[in-house]
Amino acid sequence: MFGFNKKTKTDYSSEPRLVDKVKKNEDNGHGPFLDINNDLGIFVEKNPKCGNMLLMSYAYARRTSVAGMVLQGIMKQADYDYVYKVFNAMQVNTEHSKEFQEAAAQQAYELIFSYTNLFNKEGLSMITSVVHQGNALVPPNGETIDINVLAKIIADIKNKSNS
Repeated sequence: MFGFNKKTKTDYSSEPRLVDKVKKNEDNGHGPFLDINNDLGIFVEKNPKCGNMLLMSYAYARRTSVAGMVLQGIMKQADYDYVYKVFNAMQVNTEHSKEFQEAAAQQAYELIFSYTNLFNKEGLSMITSVVHQGNALVPPNGETIDINVLAKIIADIKNKSNS
């Protein structure tokens, strides 16, 4: 009757958007994950005291881009593990609500999609999950996988799992 037990959804649409704040400086030829990672590094260096939404969306984007680089052979599992610890610390130090975390993840996806259309949310989630579980098949030491080849592999895995 009085609405005491009603949960109100917080609207995060007025929060600053990561895609509007990160300047695209990198174009290194190794694909969007490395470009995103390097541009995020510049962003956080210049904005160490940004708000919770930008901070958490940064963490989601960084985690995903590093996972992609692990699969490409550009970074190692230990690099992802370190980034994941930082990600967890940011989750603890920002808001814990499901809505907040979903909005932050959505902002990270928005940034990633501004760099590449080779992956959708499901593909990016798959990349992060495989690397997080430590089950990533990576190229031999010193070799890398082209981003287009990685996109094809992820698409093939998604197609097989959906059939």
